[in-house]
Amino acid sequence: MLQHFGQAELAIHASVAEWQSLKLHASHLKRRQQWQDSPRVQAAFEHIFTAIAQQHYHLIQFDDVDYPKQLRQIDDPPPFLFVRGERACLMQPQLAMVGSRKPTPSGAQLARQFAAALAEQGLWITSGLAHGVDTEAHLGALSVTGGRTIAILGTGIEVCYPDNQRGLYDRIVAEGGLIVSEFLPDTTPRPYYFPRRNRVVSGLSLGVLVVEAALKSGSLITARLGAEQGRLVFALPGHVHNPQARGCHQLIRDGAILVDQPEQVLEDLQLPRRWQAAEQAQHAEGQSSVDAAPAFPEHLQPLIQHLDWVGQDVDTLVETSGWDVARLSAALMELELLGHVVQSAGRYQRCRV
Repeated sequence: MLQHFGQAELAIHASVAEWQSLKLHASHLKRRQQWQDSPRVQAAFEHIFTAIAQQHYHLIQFDDVDYPKQLRQIDDPPPFLFVRGERACLMQPQLAMVGSRKPTPSGAQLARQFAAALAEQGLWITSGLAHGVDTEAHLGALSVTGGRTIAILGTGIEVCYPDNQRGLYDRIVAEGGLIVSEFLPDTTPRPYYFPRRNRVVSGLSLGVLVVEAALKSGSLITARLGAEQGRLVFALPGHVHNPQARGCHQLIRDGAILVDQPEQVLEDLQLPRRWQAAEQAQHAEGQSSVDAAPAFPEHLQPLIQHLDWVGQDVDTLVETSGWDVARLSAALMELELLGHVVQSAGRYQRCRV
């Protein structure tokens, strides 16, 4: 519609016949009619606009500079994201952690330990706020100063599901993490929303770590989506007689990377770390590495969105950013000096905290 009309406002005021000429799904035409005819539906949209204006949550559109590049590159990226919390989290390197809603005690313990260790090493842990492994992953990341976790909802941003996860939802926001949803804020849960949610969980991340999963598990959907998106898929092995480990074993047979230590995930992701020596010194003094990280300059934010965690040469960056070589070279040097970027063999790559 944006390609056809150019602006959303023009699309809203176009005729029904013009909408029909675009061969849109009948449900879209029905929702448009509801919006035109129903004061209740119009009031619901006004509530969203008011909440955004009052910063109860934020809206990130696909062409905004802080729309996450990782997600932009998947086949079906959301046109916009509703977020609550620290939106700068989306610019950080993320690892998806998923698994059973009813893990074994050892599986729950491993999920929390891996999340804490990886968050301590600069990764942000992304999961779905469900019971079980999702919860343990969020809690493990929260145990590290800076609340390094992101929860992706299968509901609207104003709807916490499951209901009894409200405490965790609020804690993530309060401690510097982020809540994300592609659905309108008052959207209630539907079974088919959660597979859509899973593609965002994997799409935001550099890799997917499956901790415990049965053979028929939603976690395997996330792993499959991650593989299709070009993400690394990791799996923790378990006891051969544990039904909750059979999904992980099948993933390993299918080519997932077997890991039994958090350091192995970092090795395979190959993410350089910035300010490591300073961080180690400050950590020894009991200070937070998050607090020690230099602030990111606003004038360089458009460029950082064109950089990734793999590495690109100058010619590619000139093409994608639209910056000339002189301006780009100066900006890259500034980013290197600040520790946000490292250059190796002519390729520039972002660094984890």
